[in-house]
Amino acid sequence: MNKNRLIKILGTCFAVIAIVAALLTIPLTLVGKNRFRVSIETLISESLGYELVVAGDIDLSFFPRFEFLVEDLRLKNPEFPQELASARTAVISVDIWEFAENRLRVDELLLRGVHINQRTEADGRNIWHSPQLLDSFGAGSDATELQQLDTGTTDEGYISVGRILLEDSSVDFQDVTRGSNYSLRDVTFEILEANNNGADFAAEGLATLALFSAAHAGEILVPFNFGAELAVDSRARQATIHELRLGIAPMLAAANATVDWQQGALEMRGTVEASRFDLSDFLSGFELSGTDLSGFGLPGIELNGVDPKYTDSAISTLLSPAPASFNFGFNLDQTGFTIPDFDATLGTASIDADFKRLSATASNSPNLNYSIRAETLDLSFLDTKRFAFWQQIALGFIAGRHGNTTASIDIEGVTGARSSVGELQMFISTEGNVQNIELQPLAVWGGEIGGLLRVENPPAGEQVIELEARLRRVDFNSFSEFLTPESLSNAHSLSSFGSSFSGKLSADLALSASGDEASMIADSVAGDITFDLRDNTVNIGLIKQVFSSISALSPVGGSTENWTDSTSFNQLGGFITFTDGMDEPHRVNLIMDNLEINGSGSIDIVSGDFDYRLAFTLLQNARVEPLFINDAHRGKPWPVNCSANLSAPVSQFCSPNFAGVRELFASPTSSQTSSQTLD
Repeated sequence: MNKNRLIKILGTCFAVIAIVAALLTIPLTLVGKNRFRVSIETLISESLGYELVVAGDIDLSFFPRFEFLVEDLRLKNPEFPQELASARTAVISVDIWEFAENRLRVDELLLRGVHINQRTEADGRNIWHSPQLLDSFGAGSDATELQQLDTGTTDEGYISVGRILLEDSSVDFQDVTRGSNYSLRDVTFEILEANNNGADFAAEGLATLALFSAAHAGEILVPFNFGAELAVDSRARQATIHELRLGIAPMLAAANATVDWQQGALEMRGTVEASRFDLSDFLSGFELSGTDLSGFGLPGIELNGVDPKYTDSAISTLLSPAPASFNFGFNLDQTGFTIPDFDATLGTASIDADFKRLSATASNSPNLNYSIRAETLDLSFLDTKRFAFWQQIALGFIAGRHGNTTASIDIEGVTGARSSVGELQMFISTEGNVQNIELQPLAVWGGEIGGLLRVENPPAGEQVIELEARLRRVDFNSFSEFLTPESLSNAHSLSSFGSSFSGKLSADLALSASGDEASMIADSVAGDITFDLRDNTVNIGLIKQVFSSISALSPVGGSTENWTDSTSFNQLGGFITFTDGMDEPHRVNLIMDNLEINGSGSIDIVSGDFDYRLAFTLLQNARVEPLFINDAHRGKPWPVNCSANLSAPVSQFCSPNFAGVRELFASPTSSQTSSQTLD
């Protein structure tokens, strides 16, 4: 029978209770240390299918109360190599007079140094699963039904615990199938007057959630506290959570729920609500500190140009607040998890969403359906550094593999601290091994962008990526700043090169690649990029430098002194064609009125090194000729080597191939030389 994650966690808790109950019902004639050790280890093995090793000492005290002290307990599932749980010490105080009335009364259960492993293997099996444990939660076995007919009851007796205290403990969660890994540390957990007869009791605790973020190459620590008033009725097989409070400063969320487990099927229904809190302050608790990251969570990024007083935290302390609230109802059962109506506010904007995740079955993969609708959102509390930190998590959710998926996102608009976008419409669909993410034309950077991303993950082999994208008249400076923001510029920043151009950029991209990492994708990319830059202004300092060096070798002279430092071109456009990755030779072409730059080369995105062999040609009979020296320089493909690193100044990017320049000046005719060179 398919069991969801919550059933697994509850099953683990019930298993611990069963272990304690079994231990305490052993007849007192077996309290001799060795016999007790063997008996409890045998009982756990036969009833739950686990191996319990009591590696430490066992003490028994009769005064002032009947008390067991057990040291160094280790629990293991023989089907898996990893240990399930361990405890440094366990102290159990029992009211032995309750046994005679078929009641189990534990005055106190004190556990110290507990460590629990909760792991799902690559084949989907949970390390806590054993045939005996699964049978104990199965839907009404024949033996159970016969027992209920014979006894007329569904419960063995009354259990109560005056106090349960967990100290100095931790829990590790790992799901290999999803690649998730997190833990609870410094866990302190206390329950007062726990029972199984439906009477209310209270629970409170503290813990620290530890998340390792691969996207940010660091560990995020989030302290939180929780408390609850609840009731468990084992005869009715029902639990009620009157109020569950979860506090993660400055947010306090409250949940109310009922839990039923009838015939092995668990159902949970309830509501969750969080009143107004500051989302900006809340997010800061999840962000890496400056001492634990390079460039605020982005691998390999230096803190160039960042005010030192802000390097002790991931974000500026001067960011505006973001008041938020939310509430939703939910339902969890064997079919899956549903949030029919999620309502939230962010500032003055309302957000509405629904969510449904259907569990996997023998014939179908998990199925995820969700939609998000919102008014214009004010995200000015996300500065550049914070946006860079959180965008990878948001993109991971949108582009993540969640089984078969159908989703839509419709937001009226987004305003930020430095820019804004128009209506955002996105559609996500995943079926089998293929995922499509479609972005409808989005008004941004003074123009619009849109496109379709297709990702295929075959059962065996690398993922295949196809991208079709369109940019229409976007502001080039805003676009390049988005790609390489100044505060996050790395060793290979294109910001200095990008600042040489301004204008309205239009482009079409049709690319494909394979691989799981950026370097693999770059090394396998194939396809075309065509572009043009209208209303442009270009810093032609590098071009002047190249032609000044060329004219210095000219037998007839020539000068670029009449060229302005920057100019505008009526035609500025070109293309890039990849055939076997960016690190293999690919063709580039750029026409700037009467100047054509044509050739091929490669670039290594990891090191930032590039090496291109280009021809700079001043075209003859061009309609507009903003660049002119004399006829000796026209119609000839001047050989230029562009070999440097992206971190170098732009002035060092290119220089003429002087041997080739001399040969061209010595050529008999420009047209003949041009034809031979291009061939």
